[in-house]
Amino acid sequence: MMKYGRNRGMLTVFAFFMFSMFSMLFSGCAISERESVDMGEVKMEEVSSQKMEQTGEVSDKDIKLEFLQEDTGVEDTQEAGSDFDEIKKQAQDYFNEKFEKGNFFFDDAITNKERDRYQMASFYLHQSCENYYYAIRLTFTLRNNKQHNLSKLSSTTRRYSDDLSTVFPQNTLEEKRLFKLLKAAYVDARYNPHFVVTKEDIDALIPKVELLRDITKRICEAKIKEYGEQSGI
Repeated sequence: MMKYGRNRGMLTVFAFFMFSMFSMLFSGCAISERESVDMGEVKMEEVSSQKMEQTGEVSDKDIKLEFLQEDTGVEDTQEAGSDFDEIKKQAQDYFNEKFEKGNFFFDDAITNKERDRYQMASFYLHQSCENYYYAIRLTFTLRNNKQHNLSKLSSTTRRYSDDLSTVFPQNTLEEKRLFKLLKAAYVDARYNPHFVVTKEDIDALIPKVELLRDITKRICEAKIKEYGEQSGI
């Protein structure tokens, strides 16, 4: 009777040991699988986060544009042509809107200069540049993050034409001063009564804004024409 009880106890311990081993093995597999899924989710989040940082809000149309602009070897040329038709139309609409608005602000700058309102003239010149840069970004990418900092707008559009680097070269102290004044005008021209802008400042800035306007028109119209040519593949 004692021997039977001892054997029964040993069987119980063995069964408990085997159950623990299987539990640990199953738990390890589950954790490994969960870690794999978590890593996949983290990777997707990283990709999504990087995309958002680089481009702002991502839409199906943004993805389509990037896909079409790469050498993808698309076989359905009719579908690709249709997509570029859509891209061309949207780019044209964006360009028309922002370029026209830039021209409106430029006209306001000239009007304020003629009335000796140099502070407000500098503000309107800032707004004119901002919209010309918007026109470039939207024409070339179909997207545009809201931005008022002309330094950032200038640096993000320079890749589309070397001529854009000639607008505000900042290669002398005077060039740097003028560009700094134009950047500050977005806020200071409206809210800082001690913000000083002279007629000479405006006279020096107007040709630069005109140059930006002319470059914007030329490169955007060329890009829109390129979209039209691709739609006819």
